[in-house]
Amino acid sequence: AVLVAVAADSDVPFRGIWLTVPEHVMAARIAGRRGDASDADASVMRHQLREGAGAMDWQMLEAGGALEDTVAKALAVLPRDCCAADG
Repeated sequence: AVLVAVAADSDVPFRGIWLTVPEHVMAARIAGRRGDASDADASVMRHQLREGAGAMDWQMLEAGGALEDTVAKALAVLPRDCCAADG
């Protein structure tokens, strides 16, 4: 809700995208992190999954595959002019 309000106050379009990943993929990705800024581990992940994200109307995208596939999915749901550089 805060991001939506900030965007509205700034007269900037906002389209929330929530990435979903199977729990086993999240756990493997967390275990494989090295030199990451986050100190969260699998127990933190499980706690967050139990708590849930709350109500939201963001576009849900499955992101368990390759990064390139996730980027392509995200770009497909964003307005065409969202990512154009000012020029």
